[in-house]
Amino acid sequence: MARVIAILKKPRRNGDFIAFARFVVAQMGGNPFFARPRPRLSVVEKHIVALERAQVRALTRADGAAKARDARRAVVQGDLEALRSYVQLLISRNPALEGAAIVAGAGMNVKNARGPDKLSFTVKQLRQSGSVHLYVRAVRGAVSYEWEYCIEGAAWIRLPPTVRADTRVNGLDSGARYSFRYRAMTKAGLSDWSDPVRLLVI
Repeated sequence: MARVIAILKKPRRNGDFIAFARFVVAQMGGNPFFARPRPRLSVVEKHIVALERAQVRALTRADGAAKARDARRAVVQGDLEALRSYVQLLISRNPALEGAAIVAGAGMNVKNARGPDKLSFTVKQLRQSGSVHLYVRAVRGAVSYEWEYCIEGAAWIRLPPTVRADTRVNGLDSGARYSFRYRAMTKAGLSDWSDPVRLLVI
C-alpha cells in the first residue's frame, strides 16, 4: 500500500492564505479525531487573528506594516506545518484507517506519490474567486472529454463536454472543498472516470 503523505496547498495571496488557515483550523476543530493537535488550535487561531490585523494595516501602506505582516504570516505558516506533521503522525499511528480520509478531514491535501503520471489531471485555482481551470494531458485517440464536479458529500454535477483537454468552472462557493474528475471518449468508447482531484476553492 502506498504511503499517504499530507501536504498544505497554501495560497500565495495573503487574504486567501488567511482563509485557508481558518479552514484548516475549522476542519480540525470540528473533528474529534484530532483530539490533541500540536500546536493547540486556540493558539493557531490567535496567530491568525494577529495576521489578519497585520494584513489590514499593511493595506494602508504604513511604514514597516508589510514587513510586520510577513512576520505574522511566517508564524502562521509554522503553525500549519506543525499541524501537518501532527496529521502525518496520526496516519502512521492508525494504519487501519484510510490515510487520505484523515488528511481530508484536516482540510489538507494528499501528495501524489505515483510520480508524473498522476499529474496528468490538474485542477488549478484561478484569480477570480470561485473559478477553477481543469486540464488533462491529452489522451491518445480522444475525440472529446467529459467533466464532473461536486462539493464533498454531494452528487456529481456534469459539465458540458469539450473537444479540448481542458475546461473552466465558475461560480463555485469560496471556502468549500470540491472534487473534480474526467473521462475521455475514444474510438473504443468511454474510459473510466479518473481518480477525483480535490481542491479547496478560494
